[in-house]
Amino acid sequence: MANRRAWIFAETTKEYGTLHVMRAVALAQAAKIEGVADIHLMVNTEAGDLVKKFDLKEVDVQVLGDTSSRDSLRDHILKQVAPYTHPKDDTRHPKPLVFLITNNFDLDLQHELFKDGIELIMVQDGDTPTWADWCILPTPYASELDVPDKNGRTRMLRGAHFDMFRIKTIKNILKQRNHPTYAAHFAISTENLDAAKWLPLITKTIAAVEKPDFVTGEWAPKLTILPGPFCPSDDELKKLTGSTVPVDVHNNRFEYQDILMDVDMLFSADNTVMEEALALGTPRACLPRAGSSKDLMADHMQRRELSMRLEAFDSADFEPAFLKELQRLIFDPGNRRALTRNGQYVCDGLGAIRSIRQVVFTKYTDLQHVTRYFELGDPLIAKV
Repeated sequence: MANRRAWIFAETTKEYGTLHVMRAVALAQAAKIEGVADIHLMVNTEAGDLVKKFDLKEVDVQVLGDTSSRDSLRDHILKQVAPYTHPKDDTRHPKPLVFLITNNFDLDLQHELFKDGIELIMVQDGDTPTWADWCILPTPYASELDVPDKNGRTRMLRGAHFDMFRIKTIKNILKQRNHPTYAAHFAISTENLDAAKWLPLITKTIAAVEKPDFVTGEWAPKLTILPGPFCPSDDELKKLTGSTVPVDVHNNRFEYQDILMDVDMLFSADNTVMEEALALGTPRACLPRAGSSKDLMADHMQRRELSMRLEAFDSADFEPAFLKELQRLIFDPGNRRALTRNGQYVCDGLGAIRSIRQVVFTKYTDLQHVTRYFELGDPLIAKV
């Protein structure tokens, strides 16, 4: 088989955070491990600043600036892939691969790239239509999505690829942690979260929790804030939490695997931190996303009992109900261990490697649920 070449495009804005960029980085790392010959990572200006924080050896990183003009983006992609397109697609001349990672990508652009002889792979979390050859839905609720197939032969890879994690995260997934009998170390991720609402509320609620009589040791809760790239300064975040619980701010936004292994309970909206916590086995409470009326991740995880349930969080009765639920979860080791096991079972974190193996080399045969409930001993996954 001839060498395969891949172009991966993702962008970030304050509105939807960094999840797409993290997936793009993970795919680039996985493609390198799997032997893809040439890998090009294309991002907008905001994402370019983030990608520079990672050591992406042998990956051509291109910061395209303003990517709002889809015509200029199409021209840029076609200019690069043109030398590798051929009238006949065969093992000697495979189509160049283009990954578009987004939730709402221009359908006309997809159609144009599809007609231009590119093997197009869409990575998305929603049910938007697609012209792609492959549509990867790396979310646990993917089986509930109905993605309109515009070309009549899109191959769907549903939620079993949940999710595309960087290699460092995959290595941490293999480390098991014995969680203590009760939770004492809490963390809040601010990305995609209404921090002004949730930081003071969660801190106040943790401070109101009472240690049960059966807990004989000292219970000294502490809180770590995992700040997003667009959130207020460290001092402003600490002011929001008040002084009822000791608080610190994690400085490195993009290397939080180690601290997630140490956290007894994470509060987070739908973003990279929540998904890594799921894979790492960190007990979690999935908070609603800021500005989102339809939060599929939170809804799915709560219905599947993979997260603390937060019923009617906008009602007047929410705060006492939240305190009662938190009181139970903090000192219920059975429930928290169940969250840990279920999360690792649903998400073993090797989605990036499996996605590359499927769309580049077609290693798997079940296209609907390629990796649903895979164990860590998957014989096709080498140690990374």
